[in-house]
Amino acid sequence: GDAAAGAANAGDAAAGAVNAGDAASGAADAGDAAAGAADAGDAAAGAAAKAEGVETEGAETGGPAGPSAGGPSWVRGQGGRGRSKGGMHAGIDPIVPVESPEILQSLCDFYGIAPDSPLLQHLLTRNLEKARPKRLNVVSSSVMDLLKADVREQLKIIATGLKLFDRQELKDASSTCAYRIAQEGISFLLPHITRQRVHLGLEDFLGLLRDRYISIIPPPPPNPHTTMPDATTQEGEVGTAAAASEQGKGDSTEAAVGQGQPGKTEAVQGGAGEGGAQAERKFEPTPWNDGTMKGRQQQRKEETKDAALLAALKAAMPGCVVAELKPEDAAKLGLASGQDQGASGALAVNAPLVLSAWKGKATLAIMADKAETTQMVDKIEAARLRLEGKGQA
Repeated sequence: GDAAAGAANAGDAAAGAVNAGDAASGAADAGDAAAGAADAGDAAAGAAAKAEGVETEGAETGGPAGPSAGGPSWVRGQGGRGRSKGGMHAGIDPIVPVESPEILQSLCDFYGIAPDSPLLQHLLTRNLEKARPKRLNVVSSSVMDLLKADVREQLKIIATGLKLFDRQELKDASSTCAYRIAQEGISFLLPHITRQRVHLGLEDFLGLLRDRYISIIPPPPPNPHTTMPDATTQEGEVGTAAAASEQGKGDSTEAAVGQGQPGKTEAVQGGAGEGGAQAERKFEPTPWNDGTMKGRQQQRKEETKDAALLAALKAAMPGCVVAELKPEDAAKLGLASGQDQGASGALAVNAPLVLSAWKGKATLAIMADKAETTQMVDKIEAARLRLEGKGQA
């Protein structure tokens, strides 16, 4: 009986061991499930981090990220300057599209460019400064398509595009647009501009080319409080008008030399019928130069008399304007831009004579280099000679 009872107890122990084993197996299965859940969570976190990394990298290397990601929608050219990621060459500027709505809208409002113009879709810049890049270049549709297709940046691009706009730094808010037109691309840009354009007659246009400015308001009158002192008021001068009157009877002449200011000499002449001496100055003040340093700095020629030009300048906003020769004057010289041949702007047989200029308070000044303006003057003068029959065609 005792043996049977022991066998029963042994059976119970074995059953308990089986139950314990099942419990341990269940715990092991639960642990495996928890570990699997943790692995799944890690996988999800890794996938999210990877997706975020792809989006950030796409904003710099040409992925699917758009302007909403905080940067340009794509970057090309292998340029690494200013880039935190990407770019094989640190000394080359990257190529990015101009996508800022503020910049594009200011160009449309100031220069009258149509908002749907394809020109705005082909503007590029060479730095990652989204707010105010320094230069804006334009490229053709085929070049733009090639750049967009180069997702892996296999092309090393040193330079591309035609410069159309330059950023301008102004101390005051005299101009509402942050960009002026570059002389290099003005002929290409001309067909797209409907505002800030003025036409000059031939003489005014030549004056603008030669003097680099024309006055649009009358020159300032002489200031009586800052004119050069007369000879009789200089301290230390030998010989006054009274002495010359006593000693210069008839045709006598004396020279009064200013000892107080070396290098300044004035001749004093006296005669019996003149009632005294008269000082003859080497420097004669003009209506726009009163002889002072300030007067010499403000020296200007007479303002233009073209009423139509003055009205157009008055209507234009302060800042950059396009100054162009009147079409009728260009036609008389045989320098018409050739729209009858199906071309316009820079593609015409005779490119239009236009200048990038700046309208200030008192003058209209050009922003083209001297070599280009000299070439334009020679071109106009040669056309004049041909027109008069004195030159060679």
